[in-house]
Amino acid sequence: MNQWSQNISSTRAHLTTVVEEPLSINCIKWLYRSIWEIHKQRYLLRHCALEVFAEDGRNHFLVFHISERDKLAKSFLSEGSTTGSDPDQLPLGIISSSLEKRSLTQRWENGEITNFEYLMHLNKLAGRSYSDLMQYPIFPWILADYSSETLDLTNPKTFRDFSKPMGAQTEARLTQFLDRYKYFEDPTGENTPPYHYGTHYSSAMGVAGYMIRMEPFTQYFLKLQGGHFDLPDRLFHSIPDAWKSASQSNMADIKELIPEFFYMPEFLSNSNHFELGTKQSGEELNDIILPTWAKGDPHEFIRVHREALECDYVSTNIDKIEDPVKKQSTIAFIHNFGQMPRQLFKKPHRQRKVVFLPTVTSGTSMTPDGTTTSGLEGRRLSPFNKNLFQLMPTKDPILRVHGEVHQIMCLDKQHVVAVEKNRVLLPPTYNRYFAWGYPDRSARVAVMEKDGDKVTSVYEQLHQGKILCATVTENNLLLTAGDSTVVYIWEITAGGLKERGRLQLNLKHTLHGHTAAVTCLATSANYSIIVSGSEDRTCIVWDLAKEVYFVRELGDHPGPVVMLTINQMNGNIVTGTDSTLHLWTLNGTLLAEVNVFPTGKSKFLCCTVSEMFDWDRDNVIVTGSSDGIVRMWSLDYEKEGALTQKIRSQKSVAPVGTKSPSDKMADQDTPSPVPQISEGEGKEEVKEEVKVEKTKVERRSSMDSESEMYFNATSEDVDAKGEESNESDGATDQQPTTGTKDKGDASTPTGPVTSLPVVQSPETPVAPPTTSSPSRSDVKQPTAMPENPIEEARRKVEVRKKGDLSSWMYDITVKTPKWFRKLSQVHTLTMHTAYERKYNESPAGVTALCIARDHRKLVVGDSNGRVYPWTVSESVGGLMEHWLRDEAVDSCMKCNIVFSFTDRKHHCRSCGKIFCAKCSYYESEVEKLKIYRKVRVCEDCYEKAPTSARRQEHQE
Repeated sequence: MNQWSQNISSTRAHLTTVVEEPLSINCIKWLYRSIWEIHKQRYLLRHCALEVFAEDGRNHFLVFHISERDKLAKSFLSEGSTTGSDPDQLPLGIISSSLEKRSLTQRWENGEITNFEYLMHLNKLAGRSYSDLMQYPIFPWILADYSSETLDLTNPKTFRDFSKPMGAQTEARLTQFLDRYKYFEDPTGENTPPYHYGTHYSSAMGVAGYMIRMEPFTQYFLKLQGGHFDLPDRLFHSIPDAWKSASQSNMADIKELIPEFFYMPEFLSNSNHFELGTKQSGEELNDIILPTWAKGDPHEFIRVHREALECDYVSTNIDKIEDPVKKQSTIAFIHNFGQMPRQLFKKPHRQRKVVFLPTVTSGTSMTPDGTTTSGLEGRRLSPFNKNLFQLMPTKDPILRVHGEVHQIMCLDKQHVVAVEKNRVLLPPTYNRYFAWGYPDRSARVAVMEKDGDKVTSVYEQLHQGKILCATVTENNLLLTAGDSTVVYIWEITAGGLKERGRLQLNLKHTLHGHTAAVTCLATSANYSIIVSGSEDRTCIVWDLAKEVYFVRELGDHPGPVVMLTINQMNGNIVTGTDSTLHLWTLNGTLLAEVNVFPTGKSKFLCCTVSEMFDWDRDNVIVTGSSDGIVRMWSLDYEKEGALTQKIRSQKSVAPVGTKSPSDKMADQDTPSPVPQISEGEGKEEVKEEVKVEKTKVERRSSMDSESEMYFNATSEDVDAKGEESNESDGATDQQPTTGTKDKGDASTPTGPVTSLPVVQSPETPVAPPTTSSPSRSDVKQPTAMPENPIEEARRKVEVRKKGDLSSWMYDITVKTPKWFRKLSQVHTLTMHTAYERKYNESPAGVTALCIARDHRKLVVGDSNGRVYPWTVSESVGGLMEHWLRDEAVDSCMKCNIVFSFTDRKHHCRSCGKIFCAKCSYYESEVEKLKIYRKVRVCEDCYEKAPTSARRQEHQE
């Protein structure tokens, strides 16, 4: 018996787990109805663990003796069946996973679930768990391109070879592993069998190494490492370098990835400011170095990486991945080298039947061009956020309410429900609502019926002060708040068997944190959070798990917060004041903000977000304002100048002609800034090489004074003094080379110039830096020229040949593009509601917005009580929202000819203006509107067409 023993006592309502220690007793209780799933797990390769998943998102990993584990599993099953628990969920992981595996694979083949979801489910079925670092969930490397400005997800060269493990990504690497196996000899004499890999593709050390910048993984890493960080050169610090190490250069590294690489940007930043040390090259470790296409932003890296995981090429090739070699392990080996999961598939995995990606609704999928299909029928649908310019409203409102529209719900394709101000719909049927704002400060629940609303419940003195806002969660929790500054959480229970029976409100929690009236509330079931906005210019995030508590405050806003919404897919939070719009992450990082109404002539009233896919770059934030305009915003990136970084670096000792470890970090597209001048080269070749290398150095970085003096020596100096130098020296002095470039390494060069070439003659003067050469004001320049700079340069080369680099130091200024996130307005909707649009009969402020579940429809409600649906027009090139109305124009907007009663007015499909037949005779595609067939356009829009071929065709 070990010192841990488990005593399990069961009742019909609760499961109690008592963990007995020599000095203390812990007791953990779960309601059976709160248990979501239970899985048998392994621990240290022994079948002795259970993992319990609760519906609030929490889980517990319990380790027993093997016999005790099986008894407890039976107890779960028996108690679950007697208490009437759902038989499809409780025994899911206990009896067998084969049924779920078959249905899961079929759903993936049919395109009903994403690649990420499928891999997560396979990890779960294979026994991998977030609760055990030794069998942590694993994801494959997806990409092989970490140097391009943008990723081409249609090019197979962008991706890794999915048919081979990490040890065989290149032929040279595969040969090395095969040779190791073939010529293996056990140095210990214990007859150890030969092996290909000396490590595992997933281990506790590898997981903690990836997550080292985030707690509690930092402490896990320190414990595994003996209480201190590893050598800086061995720590995870660069994604391009990690790929190169695992796929090409390091035979001790075949690590795959972990799920966080596809959804958690926070682990890529050293937000805790850990001192991770300085590499031998002088580079200080801090945030993770990202690929070029990530624009220096961890959030963009996660989005693009997830987009690559879900793309068509990966969907059709990811089934080819095979597991590396299996082998027996001791416990120590498991901790350091990983644990092999159970094998799920005995035969080769079937390929995906369709390459479509699923939408948020079951049974629908999306094609690569942004349209959706329903099931396998192939019926083409159109999500609104990918066809913004094709949106058109109905001519008349589909619904009217008495007063300002407050909330809209799209229940299915045809059924839309809306309620007016101070009312919120109640799930699950949404035919009842909770209402407030009455003169007596009471609150009421009413049922909506054809012959009128029927009040079923009245609540007086519900809480202190006026109720200003309310919302409801899917699990029947009502949240109210107002000028009392307190957020109240009520549990809704039925007071009778009939639907129209009185509803009971039981107070569960009160949340205190604001110092002024609470004006808006939002909830997320996926993330179990509440967000409250207040007149005190703050938003507070609350955890809505078993015990509600304060999480964080979303910084000061420039004014009272008037609107809130939460993206249910990625957890991003949108907040707004009267004039500003803000986008936050769930962890409180401000991604971007924009001041839309600096003059105060209009103000925001409502907002919502599209949630088709969290990696979709076409996702938009939709806002409504008092000027009647629906605005759509997207998160974009803008390049401004360059980010300058000064690096103090010292080269490690390396033999002449070889490449030092720090040199391996150099950019593949940037050779060593110093040209190699070998014996026998003519003066013209030397002159040309100096020109080329000088240009490259000026583009990339500023060298120290000695490097600048050499590179600013003009080609005429080399031309004039080259022969004299050769004669005096007898032969051309060779510059020691630092080796060839590593193909595929795209990291930014951070090491110094390793040596200087010997300039051709002692008498040749070295030109001082010119005004056009790069300079650094922050680096101290030499105050005096050496008496003989050429001899000084030669002396330093000789020192390097001897291997003494103690004084060979350089300051390098590296300039990389600096990117800024911003919210860009991508489209507006003005028909029916906008005040600025002529001939809108009854303009009104936009007070409510709703996006249909299939994302085909955007529904807009206004202050006049009208509800208009906007859908993508089915006729390409037909009537569009930005067109001017015929009655608004009396003459051609090009030649000014007045239209007669019989003249036909022609719209330019691109700009929407009205012209006569002669001025709109031209035809062209309109790429910005996604019109890829020729339609009628005006002359100005035709001239702006992207190709001249159409113009030549028209002239012919």
